[in-house]
Amino acid sequence: MPFCFLNFSDAPEVETQQTFIHTTKTEETEVICTVHASPKAEVVWFKDGEVFEGKQGIFAHRGNRHSIILTGINEPIYGVYKCKATNKFGSDEATTEVSGNE
Repeated sequence: MPFCFLNFSDAPEVETQQTFIHTTKTEETEVICTVHASPKAEVVWFKDGEVFEGKQGIFAHRGNRHSIILTGINEPIYGVYKCKATNKFGSDEATTEVSGNE
């Protein structure tokens, strides 16, 4: 009898590690999301509804874990961060709010 391999294809599912982070504006803070998708999804980060640019943080990913390290050097880090993952089967997103004391 021949072997049958199942290939699962799904729209992405995005989970955030924390939905709310309290920090200071100059403290290094990491925003993390986990993306489950097959085939692999493209991940785009947003801050307050705008595409988040590389100069404002350090982007990293290992496996299905995606993160931004916010340094607070170039501008204040407070805001709502959205991790959006998209593949040919759909998209999903999750948000984390970063706030704190001046």
